[in-house]
Amino acid sequence: MRCALLLGVILMSGSAFAQSNVTWQYTAPPECPSEQEFRDWVSARLLGESRAGELAPTAGKGGALHVEVRLEPTEHRALLVIEEPGAPLVERTIEGDTCAELASGLALITALAFAGPKAGTDLSASPPASAGEPDPHLPRSSQPDATRLAPPTNPASSEPPTEPAPDKRPRVSSLRPIHLEIGAAGWLNTWSAPKGMFGANAFARLSPNASRGWSARVAGSYGYRAAAVNERRAEFTFIGVRPEACPISRELPLKLVAEGCGALDLGALRGRGEASSGLQDTASHTIFWAAAVLTGRLRARLDGRFSIEAQAELGLPLVRHEFVFEDPPESIFEVPGVGFGAGLGFGVEFL
Repeated sequence: MRCALLLGVILMSGSAFAQSNVTWQYTAPPECPSEQEFRDWVSARLLGESRAGELAPTAGKGGALHVEVRLEPTEHRALLVIEEPGAPLVERTIEGDTCAELASGLALITALAFAGPKAGTDLSASPPASAGEPDPHLPRSSQPDATRLAPPTNPASSEPPTEPAPDKRPRVSSLRPIHLEIGAAGWLNTWSAPKGMFGANAFARLSPNASRGWSARVAGSYGYRAAAVNERRAEFTFIGVRPEACPISRELPLKLVAEGCGALDLGALRGRGEASSGLQDTASHTIFWAAAVLTGRLRARLDGRFSIEAQAELGLPLVRHEFVFEDPPESIFEVPGVGFGAGLGFGVEFL
């Protein structure tokens, strides 16, 4: 199991868990085990410990100990936060293939924490009783190795205990507060040029690890379009920046995430006549550009650090302007009050 444990990391002082009041915060998709099932798993792993009765939730947030569990199967990871007044905040993440595997791994970590060492007890000689029991929710090949957690068969022997071989499977790590993703996208919209403008951007995206409920990004964009009226042609270019916030995020099946975002396009929109098209005057005109954009985005996490995304946009230009040819006057493009757009992109997670 990819969420095997490092006992030296998760076992803490017994006083931190010898509390009679525990509050729970459990967050998981509907297809995952319920909060009651999770607490039942923790109680089963305590194997009759006197602390098993302490797992019942208390009303409100007045408990001396607060335990937060968050399962994110689409990200192949889960989060455990243990908080006690007067003690440092403890945050641990594990990784696994299925929701049941993630829940079972965190249940074992939580049980080991509640059954942690008491004062004056040698950890190496008193592992939790549940450590050697097989986990019915995990594949046989993923069961914890009881021989690694059991004490020496003869503690009084003069021979030192054999050091356990390093286990390359455990992947428990400290929580990174922020994820950074770098990516690029191609886009099309109908509000920046006649018959639509094509463009590309490069973006940086930030999202918190503890909660995937929001994200933010900033992108630099370039767009181009050539258009003609009768025999006269003009080129339109856009250079700008787009800050964006996505306060809405919902996990979907097949490792998909839907986002609702709001953005602001800021930059310069330039129109220039082409001399080869018979224009007597090839002057150009540049305006300041601003547009509010509402975006619906669908993201898919690929294996490893890569993701792809597709989006649809509704643009509301905040600047109204008309580009015209002269001698004789003829309109080539008037900025609309509303427009539509779409885009495809990919990203690589660096943190």
